[in-house]
Amino acid sequence: MWLEFRNDKQAGLGMPLPAGRIRVSQLDTADGSVEFIGEDTIDHTPKDEDVRVKLGVAFDIVGERTQTTSRSTAAPRDGGGFEIRVRNHKTRLSR
Repeated sequence: MWLEFRNDKQAGLGMPLPAGRIRVSQLDTADGSVEFIGEDTIDHTPKDEDVRVKLGVAFDIVGERTQTTSRSTAAPRDGGGFEIRVRNHKTRLSR
């Protein structure tokens, strides 16, 4: 699971971010408490650049990749085809 945002004024930032740990919390709508959902480290990030924070692994989402065609020697840039299936075991989507 990743959180991506732009380091700009529209996102409430827009200033250089120093390298270091970033912790992410989310409001639990069930009881109004704030719950910790993950942390990661970031590099120095100038304003108006994208930030990507790895929050952890989603255990209720499963993905499968199956190769459907292989790479042909006649078309070296063609990497072949894949079928990707994603299953979500949650009963609702989180926001």
